[in-house]
Amino acid sequence: MRKYEMQYKEKISSDFGLVLYDCAKISEAKRHYDTIAVSGRFGELVSQENYRSNITIECYLAVLNGHTTQQVRNLKEWLSGTGNLQFSDSPETFYKVLKISYVDLERKIRQYGRFTVSFLCKPVEYLLNGKSLYSIEQLELNPYPLSFPIYKIKGNGKCTLNVNGNIMTANVSQNLIIDTDLLQAYKDDGTLQNTSVTGDYESLRLIKGKNSIKISDGFDLKAIPNWGYDI
Repeated sequence: MRKYEMQYKEKISSDFGLVLYDCAKISEAKRHYDTIAVSGRFGELVSQENYRSNITIECYLAVLNGHTTQQVRNLKEWLSGTGNLQFSDSPETFYKVLKISYVDLERKIRQYGRFTVSFLCKPVEYLLNGKSLYSIEQLELNPYPLSFPIYKIKGNGKCTLNVNGNIMTANVSQNLIIDTDLLQAYKDDGTLQNTSVTGDYESLRLIKGKNSIKISDGFDLKAIPNWGYDI
């Protein structure tokens, strides 16, 4: 990608005759807190819930060339659905888009030659190198603040996955994927297997620094780490 371009679903803004008119505006994820009043204590206790809101990334785009009806159709098709959003000033990271919204796109293009599009995203700035498959030995020392592994198990029978002392048991038939980002279990073909596992998905996420990852004998285990930064 050239400087100040946006990539979504493997296509870049210049493919559609667009340029980022200004830097993208990225909202900060909101944390949720509970307050607890204790008799005789000055001030309330505050406990932080392990929950953060989604973020909004707002992009202001300008049309460089013409804007035919077909070009607008192509643009609407591109800016739809879900996918990965990336910016050329940070080529090593991306955001996972959940929803896209814009208002009167065709009218704004015809009248002003510019429009705004908002991407609702997960509150994580993911690393591209975290999309690859790694051996467990490569993941035991985690250099990043966030990691939402997708564990890939091969084998047959009942096994135990142990991550930093946190246990998940699973009944595996040839293959099983335990996704700590989506909080789901499924097979390679996408068939859901949530009833085949017992345990807490979130407890299998990796901490920054040293981790212990083990699986029962007779099973092969690799993982996609889904490394990322907090927003």
